[in-house]
Amino acid sequence: MLTKDDFIKHKHQSFYLKLKELASGKNTNPFDFKMVFFGGTGAVGGQAVIEVLESFEYIKAATPKATDQKPEIVLTGINTDQIHQFCTKLYQVFGKQKFVKIEQNQDELLMLFDGFVNMHFKTLLAVPKFQTDLEEALKTIETKQEKIDFLITEASKTTSPFEAYIQDIKKQLGLNSNERLRAVFSGIPVPSVATYHFESIDRLLDKHG
Repeated sequence: MLTKDDFIKHKHQSFYLKLKELASGKNTNPFDFKMVFFGGTGAVGGQAVIEVLESFEYIKAATPKATDQKPEIVLTGINTDQIHQFCTKLYQVFGKQKFVKIEQNQDELLMLFDGFVNMHFKTLLAVPKFQTDLEEALKTIETKQEKIDFLITEASKTTSPFEAYIQDIKKQLGLNSNERLRAVFSGIPVPSVATYHFESIDRLLDKHG
């Protein structure tokens, strides 16, 4: 887990000097970076993506030699409309000519930014998953309080909507289970995830209570 010291040690260092250091490729290769931005097409995540793209532009301009490697950025949005809206914003910020559409299917879009950054747009609704068929289980429980207690217990067992997704993305990007992504950023507010969670419980109580 990161601590305050992980950030304090960089507080007197110039951001652009750090980018120049990355461009030199002495300690790490930024053109091999693989990143995931949950909610990367929203307001918070989208701004983070824009700043990362600006950083990659600087790194590309400062790097001493050309490379065929391409950074991979995965961005999730709640639906295709949100993805297209964010693409429009990217065109306004960087210019549409800097983006080339490589591939598109129902819920996914692959674009190339500035000839060297692969941007994978994917849809994802961050809804926690219950491990039990609650509809069927509630039919066997009689009192309302027992149903509430049961739902509270099951809610504590829900799986993260992100964990399995990350493992799948790593496979798609050619990483094995022991390799790490360079960064995973969440632009999805925690209250939003909790809201999806409790809305499901409320609907079940209304139906079976």
